[in-house]
Amino acid sequence: ASVLSSGINAEYGVANECKDAFTALQTHLTDLQGDVADIPFRSFSDFLCNVLFPGNETETRDLVARLSAPPSKTVLTKQLSEFGSLLLEKEFLQQFVEVVEADPHFDVTYKCKMASLLVIAISSDMTYLTEVLFTLMERLIERFLAKKNHPQLLLRRTESVADKLLTHWLNYCSYKYLRNHAGKSIFTLYSAIKQQLDLGPQDEITFEAKSSLNNEKMLRETIEFKLLNGLVRDLNKTEHSVTLLTCDSIKQAKRKVIEAVHRNKPASQIPPIESFDLMYIQSGNTPIILREDKAPVVEGWRKLNTLSDYKIEDSCPVFAMIPLSSDSENSSLSPNTDRRKASFLTSKRYRSKGNLINSGLSSENEERHQVYHLIKPNHDTTETDTLLSTKMMSEVFLTRLLSTKGTLQPYVDDLFNTVFMTRERVPPAVKYLFDFLEGQAKRHNVAHNQAYIHTWKNNSLSLRFWMNVLKNPQFLLDINQTPTIDSSLNIVCGVFMDSCSTSDKGLTKDSPINKLLYAKDIPRYRKLVHLHYEQVSSLPKPQMSFLDGLPPTGLNSTVAVWELLEIARRYERQLSTSLAIVSPSLNLRFNGTLDSNLLTSHHMV
Repeated sequence: ASVLSSGINAEYGVANECKDAFTALQTHLTDLQGDVADIPFRSFSDFLCNVLFPGNETETRDLVARLSAPPSKTVLTKQLSEFGSLLLEKEFLQQFVEVVEADPHFDVTYKCKMASLLVIAISSDMTYLTEVLFTLMERLIERFLAKKNHPQLLLRRTESVADKLLTHWLNYCSYKYLRNHAGKSIFTLYSAIKQQLDLGPQDEITFEAKSSLNNEKMLRETIEFKLLNGLVRDLNKTEHSVTLLTCDSIKQAKRKVIEAVHRNKPASQIPPIESFDLMYIQSGNTPIILREDKAPVVEGWRKLNTLSDYKIEDSCPVFAMIPLSSDSENSSLSPNTDRRKASFLTSKRYRSKGNLINSGLSSENEERHQVYHLIKPNHDTTETDTLLSTKMMSEVFLTRLLSTKGTLQPYVDDLFNTVFMTRERVPPAVKYLFDFLEGQAKRHNVAHNQAYIHTWKNNSLSLRFWMNVLKNPQFLLDINQTPTIDSSLNIVCGVFMDSCSTSDKGLTKDSPINKLLYAKDIPRYRKLVHLHYEQVSSLPKPQMSFLDGLPPTGLNSTVAVWELLEIARRYERQLSTSLAIVSPSLNLRFNGTLDSNLLTSHHMV
């Protein structure tokens, strides 16, 4: 009887899930259509700083802080001036790069840092930077092919200063293009994904979502919820419309509230959710300040409070933002804690036996406990229930995945049509790069194999430039990039790379779901890519004037020169030996610069 009952429940679950997904496909396709508000582009300086120094480590933050200091805060000493002039000598700079790269302990992290510093130090002369970059690229290609490496592996990984310098050069030269053309499609796709995710439950702990485009991060449990179209009064008593879900945690509700109040504003101008309390104004009853972490601990577990836990199910509930009260709780989970959990939970379903999540929320006077939001890990189920649930997950929830894909399809199509657009809008830097790669193929007698050239273009443009922008839209746009949005964007990035690839890997019913999802679309996108590359090749040679008028970095070049000088000091003997062979005069100048004691650490911020 128990098995029969479980089977009937599972059958009802299948029917409801299919109906829900079908309804979503029909009703939400047009919900996201409409005008995009002013796009919150970052300034060129902020964009460049993000791509040059993407990490969030303490050392990186400290370096960015020094590089962001105004020139008035630093002193350009004679020594720095002399070393800066050496960096503008092509032979010196080439030897400098080759010497540090000969050291196996100068790893990829240091190479990336050096490439970033070089951009800041010498970008005042972009023609010179371009000349040095492509000379280094020539040598890199020559060394790579001389080792009998497979040509298609060229530029696949970032293993040299020249590799990373190429990425930065493309970003530097293409910002205007991103802002005037491709940026809108990127922002529209991001907005569509975000809005689609907000239409359904999202687990605050696991970052799984009902409407995720990523099969591995889809919330497979059926969560009962209602849509709440309410009002919120901001701190100035102005009312705004807001859409919430009864299953939203208080933290999620506060995020939606603050975004509704500051609609269409850049993320950096929106106050953090920790800056206010949220109050539910009950009709005829005492208002309640909503707390996320006030539920009791039961058997070592605490459930994050949701709006439904406060019995908020009015047809039009009213909320109010109020100043923080004396007993306000801190943010329920730190970003670092979230990401550690996300990494752990991606590898295995968190509800597997023995996989517990330590919230770290307990105070010294409180029993240590774990937290969950929508589904409690290791919840009690019979073996039969588990089998039926697993079967339903593997077969039924694909309908929901297809529903989400259908909703987002116009925005993905628009992105591809924009990126691989007609020849009239191709950035000159892309044409310059393609001409260089085609020239190198002829020089090394591999031009007869178009697959090699196509792969080189993919590895240098699609992998280094486009993937970085698409995977990290927050570099270009002032937006709030969440792990939930990121997991869906990863699927689009995977489709992008598969569409650029020349190899056609056969897919079967046993292939990963995320690969199968866009299997029918990739051949169409691949034709776009091939046509685009052909059109770029047919364009006339670009005039070097495209390098004129590029904006300054906005970062402190004096600090960059100082950092590079510190690297040169560590390799003084090797660099001096190398320079003595190729240019004794440059070696003399270099030794003279290092002999100077005019630079002291207090000159730097």
